[in-house]
Amino acid sequence: MSFAVPSGWQKVEASLLDNPRSKKNIEPLAKKSGLTPEQMVKQFETQADIVVIDLSGTSNFADNANVTKVATPVKPTKGQLDSSFDQIGGKPVSFKEIETPLGQAVQYEYSLPVAETTVRGVALYVPDGKGSYRNITVSSGTAERAQKLAKDIVSSLRKS
Repeated sequence: MSFAVPSGWQKVEASLLDNPRSKKNIEPLAKKSGLTPEQMVKQFETQADIVVIDLSGTSNFADNANVTKVATPVKPTKGQLDSSFDQIGGKPVSFKEIETPLGQAVQYEYSLPVAETTVRGVALYVPDGKGSYRNITVSSGTAERAQKLAKDIVSSLRKS
């Protein structure tokens, strides 16, 4: 699948971090995301297939979106997502099923304390065309921005 992101966002793929020198390049991205370099590298290596991030420096938090490596065979339920986010300190905001260009999906909004800020996020579980669902997570410093970014991503979803 593919989707559009705002112009100026930088695409970072997890495979770039296989080289130790490349890992050093993550430091500015991590700082702008409110994470340590180790946390960002771990996120890429264990969870994210692709990460795109706003490096404009216009706010204290770098808006970003990522796509998880592992697909899930079924759409997650509200209870499953509440439990998962509770384990990492997240708080649920809303859960709903939405229609996307790729089919029925789940949209889960949450807040999550990270470093010295509270991240506002939207987790999308979108059909991948192979019988599973991929998680696209959008994070921002404000709920309104996270919602707008998620809406724009959903409307631009396409099979690749």
